[in-house]
Amino acid sequence: MAEHNKMDDRTEAEDSIFPQYKQNKSPHTLRRHEADLAKFTEYLTENEIPAGDLFNQPRAWQTINWHQVAEFQKWMLQHGYSVRTVNARLSAVKIYARLATRAGVLDKNTNDHIQAIEIYQRSAEEGRKLKRKGYKKPSPIELTIEQVHALKEQPDTPQGHRDRLLMCLLLDHGLRSSEIAALQVENFDLINAAFSYDRPATNSEVTQEMTPDTLKAAKAYIKELEANQGPLLVGSKKSGQLTWKGLSTRAITKRIALLGIEVGYFREVEYTTPKKGKRKTRKFGTLSAYDCRNYAVTRDANSGRPLEWLMEKYGWTSQATPLNYLESNHIVRH
Repeated sequence: MAEHNKMDDRTEAEDSIFPQYKQNKSPHTLRRHEADLAKFTEYLTENEIPAGDLFNQPRAWQTINWHQVAEFQKWMLQHGYSVRTVNARLSAVKIYARLATRAGVLDKNTNDHIQAIEIYQRSAEEGRKLKRKGYKKPSPIELTIEQVHALKEQPDTPQGHRDRLLMCLLLDHGLRSSEIAALQVENFDLINAAFSYDRPATNSEVTQEMTPDTLKAAKAYIKELEANQGPLLVGSKKSGQLTWKGLSTRAITKRIALLGIEVGYFREVEYTTPKKGKRKTRKFGTLSAYDCRNYAVTRDANSGRPLEWLMEKYGWTSQATPLNYLESNHIVRH
């Protein structure tokens, strides 16, 4: 009985830490913190890391480690956020990590590492600019209608049929690469023009109605696949023939980047051949699943879709992320 009472006391103390901290904070500060933690959650979800309600539930922090926070800081820079924004969001993460440690959920060693992550300094001469080494990818890539059509228009080969369906799932439906990699042939109902898939971010199964382009692509590809079960998207050879082995998330990411080169999204890297010492240039694709998802979201946001509709379709549990799209001055206009 005494042990049970101790557990109750710990749970009560844990549940009280966040409310006590928020009690004396202004609504503006709390909205900013919620948005900052929603962005951290977006990073975790994009990288297939389970994330709970970091703003309200201390226990959601028990799986967080300092490597994730450090990579989140880099991820924001890679996606074009200003140094000021990056530092503000890192500060919010540090605040709630400390609170989670006080609640006995996050261990002290992990919190110490998180608090030790240094903020970025802005150069006095360059104002908001940060001196970076190497290539910085702008974020997000803003696809045009013409580029979207080009990405969907793939060769009339088994590989081309697969790639067209891949791009439709990304650009029309905004699926994440991990969600696409998990798709099975049996998830697709061609008669009713619908497909279902698992959404790990919310631990739920989702059903979407296919767009006309997706339905056309699915019919052509599944006919080519000649299978009624197993992985939907499979690998392919240089000849364009399918290998029948399911595409991994990593393979999908590489394929998206490769297809992006054809519509002009790449960076060129010069190198010297090891034997003859010749200078050559190689192209690396820069298009990502995130860019395609951003296109889908901004298109739907521009079409006047309500906030609740966007949250349901794209699997957001917080309003902060869709509000960023609805209120942004940088939404792509099509």
